[in-house]
Amino acid sequence: MGINIVECFTQALATGKRRVRELFDVEISSRNNMKILEGVAELAGQCLSMEMGRRPDMIDVAERLRALRKTQAQGKQTPAIFSWGWRNKPAAQNNWQSSSSVTPQSLPSNLCRHFSLREVKSATRDFDESHLVGWGGSGTVYYGVIDGGATKVAIKRDKFVQDVSKFQTEIAMMAKLRHHHLVSLVGYCKEKNEMILIYDYMARGTLRRNLYANYTEEPPLTWRQRLDVCIGAARALHYLHECSIIPNDVSTTNILLDERLVGKFSSTVSQPQDSTDVTTQPVGRIGYIDPEFLCTGQLTEKSNVYSFGVVLFEVLCARAAYDHSLPRRQVHLVECALSCQKKGILDLIVDPYLEGKIAPGCLKKFVEIAEKCVSDRGIDRPTMQEVFENLELCLAEQTGSLGDEMLSEDDTNVHSRRERQLDLETCLAVDDGMKWVFDSGGVDSDSELLMPR
Repeated sequence: MGINIVECFTQALATGKRRVRELFDVEISSRNNMKILEGVAELAGQCLSMEMGRRPDMIDVAERLRALRKTQAQGKQTPAIFSWGWRNKPAAQNNWQSSSSVTPQSLPSNLCRHFSLREVKSATRDFDESHLVGWGGSGTVYYGVIDGGATKVAIKRDKFVQDVSKFQTEIAMMAKLRHHHLVSLVGYCKEKNEMILIYDYMARGTLRRNLYANYTEEPPLTWRQRLDVCIGAARALHYLHECSIIPNDVSTTNILLDERLVGKFSSTVSQPQDSTDVTTQPVGRIGYIDPEFLCTGQLTEKSNVYSFGVVLFEVLCARAAYDHSLPRRQVHLVECALSCQKKGILDLIVDPYLEGKIAPGCLKKFVEIAEKCVSDRGIDRPTMQEVFENLELCLAEQTGSLGDEMLSEDDTNVHSRRERQLDLETCLAVDDGMKWVFDSGGVDSDSELLMPR
């Protein structure tokens, strides 16, 4: 009995690129197309994985195929590999300009739903305080139920009356964004002086709350769970960058978890600007802000990469990016982590709950990714695609070595964390020659889209 195409292909993948290339159709195989064909082959191999948990979602498959199609179009490579073209590219930049005027009739009902103020009040019991779950500088967030209690939502009510055209443009942009790892806009309400946005409900709240033991009654996230969340958020950011959108606030308070602990990025988007534009709007939180942005005022994709690098260190260490309550050498997480890495004492800053739970190879690669993300110069930082691809390699290393060991009750020793902080301060004090930067302010507040558990 002969070997079928799937068996032949998977065997070739296990052998190496050269063997895979021999299987490519000669009609489309050329030196110019080779990288794209290899990308398709890699994606096919992941789809054929025997482990269901390792297979990508179909939305991720479509996203990666579109990215490959874009690479082909930019390189003007021939012959055409994707004969169907790229008709469904989401949220292309040149589509935003035509979306500045929004009415209930101008948005597809399957993408964005218009709610009356009466419906919103009914969902929140007239904005009752018992439904209040989050707040911030721009407004408050309420938990609500719609469709007769069948659907749970988060309802963001603006504190200030903003420009109507800006509100309409924001709705039009967000309604077009659809990704498995993005918190979706369900609908909106524009009535009287109220400007309200309705989002998917995220049952487990922010990543930040799920990292810190004093914030939740749930057990700490395992390392495998943390990696999955980081990969999902990185994919969402890559998707936004592909749509020419640069979020202005990347942090653990804007990564939310649903009831299945699937991580989703949540951030209000704004109309894309030219790369040379200088923004005067508040961008980011203390500890997450790109040093280059502070010098130039230009928010770039690499600014997001820097902030995401801070997120990675926060996930590893389960502590805030900026915490003025800690000894002065530990106030800034990134500077402290980089110093620890340089001195070879990184274990003193890693979350004690994870002790013995991270495969050495996985830890090494994870820290390498985080370090590259927080490079001083944007040009030295990876793209978000490179970030999530390397995080997937971390996950493969972890799965192949230790799997996903559950945390035991013995791992929740608060004194261990305090002892580590003291030991860390002693080690850092040995060499006090490095420069420390101090900012005013306190520990980050929770996301405006904080969801109840």
